[in-house]
Amino acid sequence: MKRLAALLLATVLAFAPALAQTPDDALKTLNAAARDAYVHGRDAMAARVSPVIVVHFDDLVLERGGKRSRETFTPPLYHRLKSVSHIPLGTVALLAAEASGGRTGP
Repeated sequence: MKRLAALLLATVLAFAPALAQTPDDALKTLNAAARDAYVHGRDAMAARVSPVIVVHFDDLVLERGGKRSRETFTPPLYHRLKSVSHIPLGTVALLAAEASGGRTGP
């Protein structure tokens, strides 16, 4: 419980400077504090856990022993086929709208 209270206090103190700023500046300050907290938390977790595998869009990232390696796992053919699949999807959507008389619901 003491640890949670200390964490809450640290969070409030980190965001306190934003209270005296304009809304835009306050959002920038809050965003910077949140990003710093994220980086700190991520780095602390990575220091305790190894290996870590992160899926980042089309890449797999392996972090082990302080080293990071990245490998693309989605083949380029997937993206070409996905773009072609949008043609029948759009056609069905247009035909369904026409068949229902332009209604969007049941």
